[in-house]
Amino acid sequence: MKYEEPLNPMKFGRAKGTALLQKYLPKISPFTDIRLIEDIEQWEKIKDNYDEQTFFRPDSLIGDKIVRLDGSDGMLHSVPQMIEEMKQQNSRSALLLMKTKGKQIPRYEDDGGFNVLFTLGQNVVIEFVGKGFDGRELTHGKAVHERYQIPWERILFFEDKEDLIRERECEKYCVNQKDYEAHREERIQFLIKRCHYSREMLEENIPCNFVPMSDEIVQQVLDDIILELYGQVNRLVSDGLTTFAVQGNIINGKLEPWEIFRAERLIEKDIDFSR
Repeated sequence: MKYEEPLNPMKFGRAKGTALLQKYLPKISPFTDIRLIEDIEQWEKIKDNYDEQTFFRPDSLIGDKIVRLDGSDGMLHSVPQMIEEMKQQNSRSALLLMKTKGKQIPRYEDDGGFNVLFTLGQNVVIEFVGKGFDGRELTHGKAVHERYQIPWERILFFEDKEDLIRERECEKYCVNQKDYEAHREERIQFLIKRCHYSREMLEENIPCNFVPMSDEIVQQVLDDIILELYGQVNRLVSDGLTTFAVQGNIINGKLEPWEIFRAERLIEKDIDFSR
């Protein structure tokens, strides 16, 4: 089956999440362009427009069979392999290509990852993983290192990380060292297998001991995501976004959100809003 050109991002799960990110959080979105392609033939026609390191993810039509792959190494030469792997799972799938404002860095150099989970009128849950990890760990349920839950009616009372730590109405969680070490080893194994990084490089860059997220990053989450979306509640509701999450990575001290997960995809990811 051939799709009409161009493919509509609002009909595909991940592409729609990225398009919603562009709509609601354009100031901090790292993307300048998104495009869907359906086969290697299309890729051969446009590949010269992309850098050697680029972002690409398998995607599926909303309601269609989800393509489940571990992710990519971010290298241009791996695109055909990704297309082949996703087509084996779902012949109607497409590859989501994303151009970014900055250059891609090795995944072990990430400052961490985040999820900000919204249930409008009830609460907001902030989740972090630390250096060398990314938002994949959170959305796949692989790890969480810090969690803060803020009651909806208290959002405007939280101005910095110290408020999160001391506020009685805020539920808090911090990973213990033993669990962190298990998360670290699983992350190292994943990056060796999928991205072909050396263990030596990973051991040097991913801290052996848990390091809490910096005050500066927490401040960005409070200001640039939570307060920004809190001020767009009516718009969110009109678009049917009452339960959703903003997920992404932390690169060079800055938030780089990847997409807005809608309620149906959050169920797919087994994210629990009750915790």
